Amino acid sequence: MAAKPRIDACALLTSKDVKAVQGEELQEAKAAAQSAGGFSISQCFFTLPTFSNSISLMVAEKGAGPDAMDPEEFWRERFHQVQEHDGKDRDRELDKDKARERDKDRDRERVADRKRGEVEEEEEGAPPQKISGVGEEAYWVGNRIGGALYVLKGDAYLRISIGGPLDQTGKIRKSRILARKALTRL
Repeated sequence: MAAKPRIDACALLTSKDVKAVQGEELQEAKAAAQSAGGFSISQCFFTLPTFSNSISLMVAEKGAGPDAMDPEEFWRERFHQVQEHDGKDRDRELDKDKARERDKDRDRERVADRKRGEVEEEEEGAPPQKISGVGEEAYWVGNRIGGALYVLKGDAYLRISIGGPLDQTGKIRKSRILARKALTRL
């Protein structure tokens, strides 16, 4: 049986936070928890009257067991280029294995999001955009249609995705506001 996440994603944003950013009253905050990819994951889908304006918030922390993964390790693999290249085939194979494992984790996350209808398509290969002023480090991953803001803080990271008609710049701005609110309660 999977361990219950320490952090409740639904407790990180209030109705007031959601209304201030999206301009609509919160209808429902639906929680989900799972263990996946070495993480203990808490997710919350904040449903709004205009469904396309809804918000998805996911918090990942180190899971339990032998496959437990530290969020900082995931972060380095996901957002930082491998800096050390010594030309050895063995090291390249290890890097390829890490990349394959990272891709599997990302695919598992997308499948879980799709099952809940909470995913906004992210273009494959689109480079993450570094975002300043939130958390220890933050990146936007997305395209012209949607995306998500990933924020590292301490021993956890969060992923926030905001719906609505805004362009990428507007979604990043709103995501940063909500991420800052969530981080104060993390």
